[in-house]
Amino acid sequence: MVKNSTVVLTIGAIVAGIVLFSKLKKDESKESKFNSPKNVAVDGKGNVYVADSGNNLVRKIDANGKVTNIGSNFMDEPKGFNGPQGVAVDAKGNVYVGDTKNNLIRKIDAKTGNVTNVGTNFIDEPNGFNGPQGVAIDAKGNVYVADSGNDLVRKIDAITDKVTNLVKFKEKNPDFIFPNGVAVDSKGKNVYVIDYSNPFVSKIDTKTKKITNVGNTFLVAGPDSYRSLVGIALDSDENVYVADGFLNLVRKIDAKTGDVTNIKTNFTNNPESFKALSGVAVDINGHVFVVDYLKNLVCRIDAKTGNVTNL
Repeated sequence: MVKNSTVVLTIGAIVAGIVLFSKLKKDESKESKFNSPKNVAVDGKGNVYVADSGNNLVRKIDANGKVTNIGSNFMDEPKGFNGPQGVAVDAKGNVYVGDTKNNLIRKIDAKTGNVTNVGTNFIDEPNGFNGPQGVAIDAKGNVYVADSGNDLVRKIDAITDKVTNLVKFKEKNPDFIFPNGVAVDSKGKNVYVIDYSNPFVSKIDTKTKKITNVGNTFLVAGPDSYRSLVGIALDSDENVYVADGFLNLVRKIDAKTGDVTNIKTNFTNNPESFKALSGVAVDINGHVFVVDYLKNLVCRIDAKTGNVTNL
């Protein structure tokens, strides 16, 4: 059974406050608003991509706040998304989607808009994804997948399309199951994973397959643990950002010290708090983006002012 999503990932820097990005305008979209958005990604130009799970859509918010649907020209079956819960964008603007209920990873071509299935050449068992959620991309275009239903983190080779298992969590750690979010550094050296069932952020060395927990020193006034991790992203300095869906806050793990701090929020407009965070991303200017799937919002955390305003 597929659970609520997370993750995923983009580059950026240090953070400070929040700006509500948008309750969906009609523009070129079929629906009047988001419906249970589950994940978010951002490219180098400031375009934001949303896995709009309840509407079975992938949507793009440009730098001017215009919202459009992308990925409607399906080259492979099935001809449509079904509850997408993962989204990531590469350096060329191609968008990758964890099409959760279709058990597929799909690519939306930046130039043509064509949607194709990727990760179909399975080298390791099982020969298929099972409710994949978080997706992430390294600088070479390799795709990493939180294959939630199979308790696996998998890698799709950018050139060969071969799918190999990076690690199966039940074998490495019986308590760590159902990975739902994944992020990767630019070199593909370390992959970071979160899991619904456990209060851990795990780092996988892609060469040795060694798993270590990171972010265990909490410099916060509130709860000194994670409760329900639902989104993960890295910035350009490899600081880790995680969205906690139970505490409804974003936390930052310092890449050098491992110290954990809460991202400050200064809400100046309605709503005055988050209700159900799901995904997180960071842009090149340090702004943090999150989705609130119960309030049907995409939010932007401003790196300089910390103010929360509706766009």
